[in-house]
Amino acid sequence: MKLCRREPRTVKLQTLVMILVFMVVLLSALATALFISYYVTKNEEKHLSEKIQAIARVTAHSNTVIQSLQEETEVDIQEYANEIRTLSDVGFVVIMDMDLIRKSHPLDEEVGQTFFNRKDAEKSLEGKEYFSVEEGPLGMGMRVFTPVYDGGEQIGVVVVGVSLDTVESLAYNSRRYVYIGAILQLCLGAIGAYYLSRYMKRKLYGLEPVEIAKILQERNAMIEAAKEGIIGVNDDGKITVISREALRLMGFKQKEEILGQSVEDCMPSLARAMRNGQPEENVEQAFDHRTVLANNVPIMHKGRVIGGLSVFKDKTELQEMADQLTGIKLYTESLRAQSHEFMNKFHVILGLVHLKKYDEMSRYIENLVDDYETEKGFIVKRIKNAIFAGFLLGKLSKARELGIQLIINEDSYMPGYIEEEYIHDLIRIAGNLIENAFDALEGVKEKVVIFSIGVLDGELVMEVGDSGNGIPEELVTAIFEKGYSTKGTGRGYGLYLTKQSVEKLNGMIELKTKAGAGTTFTVFLPLQES
Repeated sequence: MKLCRREPRTVKLQTLVMILVFMVVLLSALATALFISYYVTKNEEKHLSEKIQAIARVTAHSNTVIQSLQEETEVDIQEYANEIRTLSDVGFVVIMDMDLIRKSHPLDEEVGQTFFNRKDAEKSLEGKEYFSVEEGPLGMGMRVFTPVYDGGEQIGVVVVGVSLDTVESLAYNSRRYVYIGAILQLCLGAIGAYYLSRYMKRKLYGLEPVEIAKILQERNAMIEAAKEGIIGVNDDGKITVISREALRLMGFKQKEEILGQSVEDCMPSLARAMRNGQPEENVEQAFDHRTVLANNVPIMHKGRVIGGLSVFKDKTELQEMADQLTGIKLYTESLRAQSHEFMNKFHVILGLVHLKKYDEMSRYIENLVDDYETEKGFIVKRIKNAIFAGFLLGKLSKARELGIQLIINEDSYMPGYIEEEYIHDLIRIAGNLIENAFDALEGVKEKVVIFSIGVLDGELVMEVGDSGNGIPEELVTAIFEKGYSTKGTGRGYGLYLTKQSVEKLNGMIELKTKAGAGTTFTVFLPLQES
């Protein structure tokens, strides 16, 4: 049996941040506490050493001590030393003569006895002042030896000290505040780590690093797979994201050539959209070797532009796609019109069969055949290209369905040796112009459209005229603009695409119109033979 492999559990980002921040705070607090504790202890020891040194010097210069050592009056020295010890809050004040015999001591039984550690006190007999930490009758203590002089002659030694327990007690009292501060620092650090982790999680929309990495990989895959060019810009106007298709359309080979560049230099239309804070659709953007149609969108956050995105495609490719769709639509409409016309005629025939009017049916069919053969014969005779001839037959059927008289000029002629791709372009141009003429007859009593095509001086000349109301003079230049229409939204692309197709074939289009007298479009195209 195959067992499912369990993926190793990963620590959540929020937990990891809390642990890391807490550990940093903990180590910082410990290091700070140790350093300050060491500093406080040393400072306390220094303070006590300076204190006992000052007391020892004052005592050594006291007239009472000097006179008592000269006269060897132990009572006066003992009383004076105890008074100094009590007032200064030190552990002991010991006064000795040059034989290191104690003249004073906190313990009365030690008075008159030799110094406990004579070796430690020998340097004091040489007139030196120094500190030492040694054990005495009162236990381990820190003490200072200070010589006593009378007229330049040393007559004794003053020893002032404190118990090490006292030193440790004072240092502990000072360190206690340090430890309390460290504990408070840890508590605040833990609280801060918790809220910092929550803030980071909220900023990351609750996503874990693995999920963010996955989303980034998916985003990059989608950008690279897109057939459109995609550019992303940050709030500084620098390009941060670019797809492979965008590189191709812009003429670059490597992403490094454009990443980090100013969008103002590479994509001015996107920079304009970001400045205005408004999206722009189907904007023409020219690069060195091609023109694209771009949709530019500023990225907003709390009313502020924080970046921009542009999605664009080669205008030539879009034009070809639009032309193909337009051609398919025209073919479909022609077939539908013919199908609808013949269906009506079939219904008439079916009705005559049910009524058993066979003679009338025979005459009706003969008339249909005669009309169709006449119409078909004229078109086939004048229009040598079978595809374009079929297209005109379809338009004739649709015109009859709409109640419009579509007249094909008897002088029309088209040679049969024209390239097939060129024929498709002609059908798109003729189809749009004829459909536009049909629309122009709406509300007109006499509905007539005249179509003619022929060859003149090596050019193919196509003309479509209608008996409509004409085009106002102020609108003549506007009708070829993309999206312009007097028939509502979603229209206004037929004449625009027609002009684009004519220009694609290096031709030209002329317009003649008069109010109340109709409109005529004339197209001149270089003849391309197969």
